[in-house]
Formats: sequence, structure tokens, C-alpha cells
Amino acid sequence: YKVIVTTCAASGQLRLLGWRRGSFTHVLVDESCQALEPEVLVPLTFADRDTSVVLCGDPRQLGASVRSTAARMMGLGASLQERLMDRVGGGFNNAGEDEGEDEDEGADEGAGG
Repeated sequence: YKVIVTTCAASGQLRLLGWRRGSFTHVLVDESCQALEPEVLVPLTFADRDTSVVLCGDPRQLGASVRSTAARMMGLGASLQERLMDRVGGGFNNAGEDEGEDEDEGADEGAGG
């Protein structure tokens, strides 16, 4: 196997060297929950139907840092991995977890009172 290790942004330079979609059998993005969605899309441009793509990261750790208010308002505050996890199911949703815990606590108080 040939392995290339690069940052998401620097992987775009491979285009200048002639690498194209389907050039890789696997694309692995480590710490993808810390990367902004557009940044993760750069290495994914090398994937085709036969490419295995793996996004690795823990959404409960440090998330993607978005400094632009406009970008945050347009939904770029969540990483691609978080967005996919929420869409597919079984994903990470802080607000949903907190709400579920509050509802359970309220039910217990009502039952005992």
C-alpha cells in the first residue's frame, strides 16, 4: 500500500501533482470533529464509489472553531462528522440528551409528589 499523510487543507495540493478522484482506496480523516466541514471536504474530493472513507473523532471533545458569525449562522459551527451522525441517527446531540434528562427528572418529581 502507498500511504500519504497530510492535513486536510494540504491534501488539495495533491491536485497540482496530478492526483485525481479515485486515486486512493481509503481516505481517513483523523480528528474530523475538530475540523470545519469545508476543510474535511478537501480530502474527500479524492474519493469515488470504490473508496472507503473513515471520519474519526469524538464530538464530545473540542469541536470545530468557527470565528465568523456569518459562517456560524450558516451552520458551519458543526463538523461534517457531527452533521452526519445527527442525520443518520445514533449521533451526538447535546441538547437532546440534556432535554431527555430534564424530562426524566421531572417525571420522577411528579410521581413522588
